[in-house]
Amino acid sequence: MPYTIRPYQPEDLPALVDLMNRSYEGFGIEARTTSEEVSARLSDPAYEIYLMHDNSGQLIGGASYTFEVERGGGWGELIIEPEYRRDDTIHALMGYLEQRTATLGEQKSTPETPIHLTIYVNMTAADVINVFDERGYHHIRSVYRMRIALNSPIEAVPPPDGIEIRPFDPKNVHAVHEAYEESFSEEWGHIQRDFDTWTRFLLNRPGNDPSLWVIAWDGDQIAGFSFNRTVADKPDMAWVMGLGVRKPYRKRGLGYSLLKQSFKLFQERGYTRAGLGVDASNPTGAVALYERVGMSVYIQFVNYRKVLRGDEARIKD
Repeated sequence: MPYTIRPYQPEDLPALVDLMNRSYEGFGIEARTTSEEVSARLSDPAYEIYLMHDNSGQLIGGASYTFEVERGGGWGELIIEPEYRRDDTIHALMGYLEQRTATLGEQKSTPETPIHLTIYVNMTAADVINVFDERGYHHIRSVYRMRIALNSPIEAVPPPDGIEIRPFDPKNVHAVHEAYEESFSEEWGHIQRDFDTWTRFLLNRPGNDPSLWVIAWDGDQIAGFSFNRTVADKPDMAWVMGLGVRKPYRKRGLGYSLLKQSFKLFQERGYTRAGLGVDASNPTGAVALYERVGMSVYIQFVNYRKVLRGDEARIKD
């Protein structure tokens, strides 16, 4: 069956949102998106979406994609109508993303930069993973989604001595951005964002509720934070977008305190569940921390990579 793949156009938004939600369901992912969320992502110039149509013009799939010039890396997620999730459509979409990555790498990255493409999928999607193997990809990392029920009374755990927990104050937004970038600077896959981009990506993201943010201060310095939001299609659930502790304050129980403070706040606001995403190989021990507060894994995403040019050992993740 012949296909056409083209860039997203604004008039595609309603059909794209419907397709994304059917694709999520087909991949066994609870998440649902909205037009507001997709539009917010598309406000980032680096974020691209491509759509696949069959020869009758029916929308049957697509992919979201970003390219990081300095790292020479493309990152993609497949969006496929469940009944069209076949080897030929998967191969076609992956081939398109590989060509896009190779082109951008040649145009924008330095000659010595390795060019590579990483695609992630639910680990249960054996059909997609088989195509990864056929096309020369290999598994490099897993990401967990974890959750906890907030049915029992939660006691807020006080922070370490000298640390004060405060709500978010907009006048400190630049300091908060700085603390966020510093805390995650060595995290796998983290993309550094300037203030304006970070504001669009995080602060003004649909569903974000800064009144749910918990900030830890050491005098006039931010020691750590928990950035939390609501979940559009799950009114009983709150989501931890980012839990970060600056290096000088790690291994002192601050992360545990921030989580407990967040969970108590969620419970006070009427939420009965909380969730977050985490790199399964996080070097700071985040998974163990989340398990210690009672969270458990409910879905695992796997990241597969193909090197299109250069030495993989030189890739900077």
